Amino acid sequence: GTGEKDRALLSEASLAFEAALGIDRENGVAWLGTARIQRMQGELSEAQISLARARRLIPDEPLISAEEALLALDGGDVEAASRLISEADVRERDNPVIAYVKGVVNARRGLLDEACKQFDDILLSDPGHVRARLNRATARMLLERHDEALDDTNVLLSDHPELDLARLRRGEILMSLGEWQE
Repeated sequence: GTGEKDRALLSEASLAFEAALGIDRENGVAWLGTARIQRMQGELSEAQISLARARRLIPDEPLISAEEALLALDGGDVEAASRLISEADVRERDNPVIAYVKGVVNARRGLLDEACKQFDDILLSDPGHVRARLNRATARMLLERHDEALDDTNVLLSDHPELDLARLRRGEILMSLGEWQE
């Protein structure tokens, strides 16, 4: 899949945020970016510290709450994630990042129809949002809306033929449909 490319991009982004913090240790956006990369690399306690620094510097930034919600999800705390993303949504409506995290939280709570609606909204404004489409395919599959889920995986594989997760999801959907040949 794209694992190597992802690691290289994360590494580049990490260096950019380190450089920004080297220039200005009080750059809240750089701390937020650093936290996001740390979370994506599985460094959850470091991410928590970076988020605390970001929150101190830009206290009303809703994207900090969104990142905290993702961190809570990574730690298995769905209720904390739900509270944090609701807080972010109150402060800034119509933000695609917040809508995406709300969709993920709803999916984790088993509210699959709600999750699909969130992912629908994101994909209306950004049809190329890979994670929203992948998550919507999964939610649709679990709702036994297999044809719609298959459409999502086909779009993903058309745009990103190297995306192993989409190929895997497509295989699961085809098995659910009894399409054993393919």
